[in-house]
Amino acid sequence: MYNLLYLMSYWVEQVDPLAEGVLVLGVGSGCKQLSNYLKCNKEYIVTAKLGQSTDTFDSEGKVINQGNIDHLTADLVEETLRAFKGTISQTPPIYSALRMNGKRLYDYARDNIPLPKPIQPRTVLIEEIELVNFSGDMCSFRVQCGGGTYMRSLVHDMAISMGTFGHMTGLQRTRQGVFNLNNSLLLNEEEITVPNVEIF
Repeated sequence: MYNLLYLMSYWVEQVDPLAEGVLVLGVGSGCKQLSNYLKCNKEYIVTAKLGQSTDTFDSEGKVINQGNIDHLTADLVEETLRAFKGTISQTPPIYSALRMNGKRLYDYARDNIPLPKPIQPRTVLIEEIELVNFSGDMCSFRVQCGGGTYMRSLVHDMAISMGTFGHMTGLQRTRQGVFNLNNSLLLNEEEITVPNVEIF
């Protein structure tokens, strides 16, 4: 005879293919609390390549535009990032899990089907944003933001504001609500055990 423990588990949201870092999982009755983390504050380290845009707004996609970067400086990047602090209007990328007429946006894109209507911009909150590193055509920055903010769109819009193009090449979520890298578990069988799962 065997005693089996069945755990129902879900993750709080779909994430970017390039994303790493904190991902909130619900186990058992904790699944009911996951919706609380969709709109909570989050922190990211974003890495971007300037001078090129892609159809997915990240390095997974096809390069569709090339732009000049000779005028870019660390001061200009810092100044541009500061302009995005606060409540801003942001249009989600077409390669996203948002639905339009019952169909995921990325399904329209992958099937090469025209959208029935334009993607509507929405209001998002950037609480803090600061440059971490700038070198040539690469930069990284730290962002604290509210739920529903797309880092790929932020990179795209930031690059356009500087008179060039850009796309995201890396994304690390360092905090989601009360969870951060220091109190997170690695997704492997050694760490994901019943005694290690803390109930909040």
